[in-house]
Amino acid sequence: MKRVALYLSGVHDISGGGGAERFFADLFSIYQNHQNRKFELFFFCDESTFNALKNVGKLQEIKNVVLLKNISNRFKKKLENIDFQRKLKKYKIDLVHCANYGRQDFDRLDGLENKKVLRVLNIVDCQVPYVLSDENDSRFSVYKERYLDQPQKIQFDGVFSWYEKFIQFFKEKKHYPWNPTMFSIQSRFADTSKFKPAKTKEKVIVFASRMHFQKRPDWFIKAISILKNERI
Repeated sequence: MKRVALYLSGVHDISGGGGAERFFADLFSIYQNHQNRKFELFFFCDESTFNALKNVGKLQEIKNVVLLKNISNRFKKKLENIDFQRKLKKYKIDLVHCANYGRQDFDRLDGLENKKVLRVLNIVDCQVPYVLSDENDSRFSVYKERYLDQPQKIQFDGVFSWYEKFIQFFKEKKHYPWNPTMFSIQSRFADTSKFKPAKTKEKVIVFASRMHFQKRPDWFIKAISILKNERI
């Protein structure tokens, strides 16, 4: 059975958001009880990420949860890398699936010496191709470093995207010239175990997202306005 590590770090308070972080914690927990599973799944995270997920009711079962060290001294890069590699070896990990890549992940993934351990970049941000198409966008330099410069140094073996537009854009622009396996999601998953249909259905419309410009809450208001006007 192949052994896969879902890797997530640098997470703090997600009481008001954290969709991707919650998703991977749910996926990990539910898969552990899947009878016909083909992989042995582990959750590699640092202490802040573990605590943030615990605080919102995730990762209550700690089987196969592996805590990574965060070091705060001049040997940070070297010591964190040694800790990461030792734990990958200890648990005989075949593939590291980077759930939500950030700058803090670069040293661990770039310094991975065991080339037999595959590294997969998971894209959860729908804005990447749009930001990287506009050098005047205030986020351009940050996105360029995170999704172009650093991945080119790491050279991920695979790229898994939640959005087909990302795959199309990066293949067209040939941003990853080492030609990793690239794949966009074909299905959706959500933990619905805590939600039960009401006996009486009410006519209620809910904006199920955080109040952030990229979620376009203004579109929701416009949609309600259009709906109201068309029904009158």
